[in-house]
Amino acid sequence: MPANFQRNCIYGYVDGLFEVGKPEEEYKKAITFCNNFKDSQRKVCTNAILDVSKRYYKADKINY
Repeated sequence: MPANFQRNCIYGYVDGLFEVGKPEEEYKKAITFCNNFKDSQRKVCTNAILDVSKRYYKADKINY
């Protein structure tokens, strides 16, 4: 699968995990999901968590 499709797929899945996650704990399942990847895909997944989390949490809750 081309890299840009992989990125979009990962971002979409992470966004879905946040969408249906337990309030204030949405990130937990996303982190578990990202731990299934290696190297560059894990980096893409981690970036997806950071990007998506900005829509669900105030800036003072995001610590990166």
